[in-house]
Amino acid sequence: MRELVISVLALAVAAFVTVSGIGYVSTGAATRTEATAAASAGFRAYGGALTAYRLSNRALPSPAIWRDELAPYLPGGTPRAPKGYDWSYGHDASGPWFCISADAQEGRAQALRKAADTFPLGAVAVTGACAADGGPEAVAATYRPIGS
Repeated sequence: MRELVISVLALAVAAFVTVSGIGYVSTGAATRTEATAAASAGFRAYGGALTAYRLSNRALPSPAIWRDELAPYLPGGTPRAPKGYDWSYGHDASGPWFCISADAQEGRAQALRKAADTFPLGAVAVTGACAADGGPEAVAATYRPIGS
C-alpha cells in the first residue's frame, strides 16, 4: 500500500512539473538576448568608428557608402545584425545616427529597449522607424553618438 501511495504522489508531482514547467522557458529568449547584445555592441563599435573617422577626415561618412568608409575604423570587423535585423546610418539636422531595425515581431521591441537601457538616457530611441517615428509594422533603435 505504501508503494502505491508513493507512486501516485510521484506521478502527481511529475504531472505538475510537466504542466507548469511549460511557461518557464520562453522560446524567443535566446533570440532576444542575441539581438540585445548585438545592438549594444554594434552601437558601441559604430560610435567609436565614427569618432575615429571624424578625427581622421574632419567630416561625416557618406550615407551611401558608410560601411566602406567606417570599415578601417572597426578593428573587430563590421558589427553583425541578428537574423531579421538590418543596420543603417544617416545624418540630419540633429547629427549622425546609427540604427538597427526589423519587422515588428514579438520580442523585437523588447530586445531593442533592453539595448537602449544600456546607454545614457536619450542616446538611443526605440520607435517605428530609423531617426523618426514610424508605424507599428516595424521597430527600430536609433543611436545618436554623444558629441557627434
